[in-house]
Amino acid sequence: MFPNKNWTLGGLKTLLRKIDATDSVERRSGGGRPRTIHVPDVIANVQLILNCCLEATHDICKRLWLYKNAH
Repeated sequence: MFPNKNWTLGGLKTLLRKIDATDSVERRSGGGRPRTIHVPDVIANVQLILNCCLEATHDICKRLWLYKNAH
């Protein structure tokens, strides 16, 4: 009936069980990885964290360069 689909018997059984249980082939809501929220507060917090990390990295590199050149 659908030779180009390459369905397995187990896959078809799973699909039929799902259709029997829910009367639908749609995905369940809430399944999968949670979405990240892109709101100004969250974006601002991420930017603050990244800036702190970059400043810290810059300070560490500067100290290492000074130490290396001092000896």
